[in-house]
Amino acid sequence: MYSVQSAESTSLPDNVFDLITVAQAIHWFDFDRFYNEAYRTIKNRGILALIGYGLISTFHPADQILDDFYQNIVGPFWDKERTYIEKKYQTIPFPFNEIESPGFSINYEWTFDQVIGFLDTWSAVGHYRKRTGKDPVDRIYHDLKACWGGNVHKVSFPVFVRIGRIYK
Repeated sequence: MYSVQSAESTSLPDNVFDLITVAQAIHWFDFDRFYNEAYRTIKNRGILALIGYGLISTFHPADQILDDFYQNIVGPFWDKERTYIEKKYQTIPFPFNEIESPGFSINYEWTFDQVIGFLDTWSAVGHYRKRTGKDPVDRIYHDLKACWGGNVHKVSFPVFVRIGRIYK
């Protein structure tokens, strides 16, 4: 079943899902309202999986440039909800029977243009542009391009998961 609706209030039937997944979004939800909706729509013993990913890593010195960009250049422009991701969703209320899950990573081979395209998707980059009228990516573009070169490099996304079984 696929449907686009608010996570906190849906027209979906009761007790219909075995698994509900939320990928890189739970930090935007009203937790209590979403959990009530999950409880209503999931079957007894169903699984709720919250999935997120942290800051990419690649190679030195690109990681130094990206870390500085994340922390110092666009750092003040992150929404307060970003702290949930930085804490790997461990500070999100989670009133379910938690199942331990190991961390893992997703790895890609990216060109320089792919990395820049990814940075352009960051909400903090958008906030920076809106508030200052300037593009923060310009501040690292040449240094990052110089170290990246025309090569393809491994980019790793650390993935974290919180999994809970819901009993009714």
